[in-house]
Amino acid sequence: MAMSEEEQIERLQSWWRENGTSLVAAIVVAVAAVVGWRHYQELERTEAAAASSVYENMTNAIQQAQQAPENQSLVTQAQASANTLVEEHANSAYADFARLFLARLAVEKDDLDEARTLLDEVAKGASDPAVAWTARLRLARVELQADDADAALAVLSQTYPDAFMGQALELKGDALRAKGDVAGARDAYSAALDAMSVEENRRLVQMKLDDLVPAS
Repeated sequence: MAMSEEEQIERLQSWWRENGTSLVAAIVVAVAAVVGWRHYQELERTEAAAASSVYENMTNAIQQAQQAPENQSLVTQAQASANTLVEEHANSAYADFARLFLARLAVEKDDLDEARTLLDEVAKGASDPAVAWTARLRLARVELQADDADAALAVLSQTYPDAFMGQALELKGDALRAKGDVAGARDAYSAALDAMSVEENRRLVQMKLDDLVPAS
């Protein structure tokens, strides 16, 4: 039996009284989610653009400083940009490069503790694996500079990708030589030669290998 118009209106009003509030709430939540996501994406784009601009300032200052090493203000400018990246854009990939640069400056100032901290942050938190492995190699060099061969060997104990294996083995040889393990250093240098393809790097390792005290 067909409902009259009044009955249809009454049923519709009854349904609305029961479900209208939840329906409106669902619509509000859905709209808020869309607006919020668009706002988040816009913030992400703005953040990325700001970080990119600071990173460009840093790299430009570094390049200019390399061409004019007597101009200390350029290094100061690059350092200021690097600090901005670390402090204001800490989760961006640009901040990892900034930490590597700041670590280099710390080494030049013989502040090896600061260099360790920065390199460890990159090694553990870099989004790009290549950057993380680079930081580990630099950390091993810092430990060697600090005359802590055991700490360097600990950093080098991981299995490095092929692209970094030659450098890791060379540093392992350096650490073992520092500990007086001539046989171990010889094995590490020989393995490094097998892993390396760049002739200039191979020549340096060969010189280290030739410089070892001959086996008795």
